[in-house]
Amino acid sequence: MESLMYRLISWFLLNLAAFYAAVVVVPGLNSRTFGDILLGGVVLALVTGVGGPIARFVTCPLRLVTLGMFTGVVNFGLVLAAFWLSMRMGLAIHAASTVALLQGAAVAVLLVTLGNIIRKGLVA
Repeated sequence: MESLMYRLISWFLLNLAAFYAAVVVVPGLNSRTFGDILLGGVVLALVTGVGGPIARFVTCPLRLVTLGMFTGVVNFGLVLAAFWLSMRMGLAIHAASTVALLQGAAVAVLLVTLGNIIRKGLVA
């Protein structure tokens, strides 16, 4: 059985890696410093860690009606909020367009979802 500390550290590192990959992979997202990317990953981890349970509780009826499909929309919204908050905090992360921001959020959501599946051992 894995400890709580191991789960928190692996979850935190997964969010950092997803944010970094989104900034590196999406052509419209760029950053001047690696430190700003790391701070953006911290923002992503905090937004999904604090806002995630609240958003999932509030949208529980919609998730029940859609048989869980609305969960993807909630996750996408959380990551989009983290990117937006990172830019508003004055970090040197710049989105050239709204499309680039949406693509970055999509990349981060996919990576976090795949990482969680692998981390929790759902794939052999």
